[in-house]
Amino acid sequence: MDDDIPKKKKHDPEELVVQNMMKDEYGRRYIWKHLQNMGVFENMFDSDPIQHAYNAGVRSAGLQLDQDLRDYAPGAYVKMIQENI
Repeated sequence: MDDDIPKKKKHDPEELVVQNMMKDEYGRRYIWKHLQNMGVFENMFDSDPIQHAYNAGVRSAGLQLDQDLRDYAPGAYVKMIQENI
């Protein structure tokens, strides 16, 4: 019978963390710094294959963070971009 009762949507804990980090200017600045350090907005290519592999790994983690920001806090993501243009 409990299946007939609509369940309140539970938020993913990661979603809540991202939303809280992006609520204020300081959190957005912190995230922006890390996105830049992870090379999200840069070309990862390096002629040295070891350095290229390292860059690709770091950037991959940054791209996952970037996607989480877009999924969980799209409005704050746009605001962060505007603050850093």
